[in-house]
Amino acid sequence: NLTETLGTEPEESEELVLDENFYRDVTKAIVILTVFVFVAFVIAYRYARAYDGFGRKEPLEAPFNRNISLIKGLVFIFAAGFLLRVILALTGIQCSVDVNLFKYWGDKAVDGGFTNTYITLGENIDYPPLYVYFLYFASLIKGQFDFLGEGAEIIHSLLVKMTPILADIAIGVIIYLILDKRMRTEWKLFAVAAWIFNPVSIINSACWGQVDSVLALIVLLAVYFAENKKYLLSGLLLGLGMML
Repeated sequence: NLTETLGTEPEESEELVLDENFYRDVTKAIVILTVFVFVAFVIAYRYARAYDGFGRKEPLEAPFNRNISLIKGLVFIFAAGFLLRVILALTGIQCSVDVNLFKYWGDKAVDGGFTNTYITLGENIDYPPLYVYFLYFASLIKGQFDFLGEGAEIIHSLLVKMTPILADIAIGVIIYLILDKRMRTEWKLFAVAAWIFNPVSIINSACWGQVDSVLALIVLLAVYFAENKKYLLSGLLLGLGMML
């Protein structure tokens, strides 16, 4: 078993037991990610060339039917993207090491109290505080389901991943807002779908449970507000990004 000993005092040390299949899981994840990215690249390349008229008598005009409903299209894309991520978060290949570590941080923050997180965890945490508080609330909610036993741990894993999953969806919304007055309806839907169904973001958030999309969302919002001359909001978001 691969274990990581946590704690600064030997007599008070605690063990966080990590998944013994960790290295095998990571290898499978790398292979799957590589295949997904390669396939996505090939499809995107062929699609883009088709719009340039490559191999066709006439270039394609639009990725979707011109009469498609913007609202219905967005609802479908966001609902399907969210559902796909939740399914993969519960059933797909997992990187249990980081997820278990995030769950541990949240649990210890709850045990020691919200304001004592860094005192409780000491040298066992290497993140700035903002994301740790997301983990704190995930553990707090999980505590209401402790009567489910192992089921509570499944819920906890999903709660840890829910923050980046929702950040993925929010990024799709921001992409739409940025493109709203710059593109036709069908191209806006295509651009949003290109992000929501991006295999890298899906695996990173839903399977790996990583924080990257949360930071990307904050930075994107900061740029969006700066572009709209809302500099106070932009600066606030950049500050929050530094604390993440």
